Amino acid sequence: IIGCRNTPDISSADLKAQKIEVEPHEQLIQSEYTQSNTQIQDSKLDSISKIVLGETDSCFESEAKIIIANELWQYCEIANQIELFIYIKTDDSVRFREIYGIENDNLIFAFEEILSDYVNPENNVTWNCQYGIERMEIDDHISHGHGETESEEWEPESIFKQWEKQRGKFNELKTMTNK
Repeated sequence: IIGCRNTPDISSADLKAQKIEVEPHEQLIQSEYTQSNTQIQDSKLDSISKIVLGETDSCFESEAKIIIANELWQYCEIANQIELFIYIKTDDSVRFREIYGIENDNLIFAFEEILSDYVNPENNVTWNCQYGIERMEIDDHISHGHGETESEEWEPESIFKQWEKQRGKFNELKTMTNK
């Protein structure tokens, strides 16, 4: 795992139960750390990720799709006024997938994935990254696997360039569904 979120292993109360003295400033630090991690665990990214990725399969049933050669663009509306846009491209044995969540014409979530050698599942390597977005700024992100985030040159903001490349197809599909 490249990105992960950790929770404290032991709390101030646990330390006291074990008769280990905790200095007042350590209690404050522990309290702030616990509060910070609680906020991360209950982050907006986690919430929107569950909504968007939980609806991805049902979106494939939508008629709003464009297929050109080895590329697929898919659009649907899901819960809470959120629009879902999916882009999939397959080259040889590598699959690229991008999923975007849009609310009130604002990008609020992005997911990108590279699945190498998806033809042979026992040999594949998967990398993905999820982005929580607010006012076209990355609010939070988390990645899993081996891929782009391991590179010194990787810039999380590159997801906005990818979204701009896809925006035309998104608008085209959205127009198709509003007829």
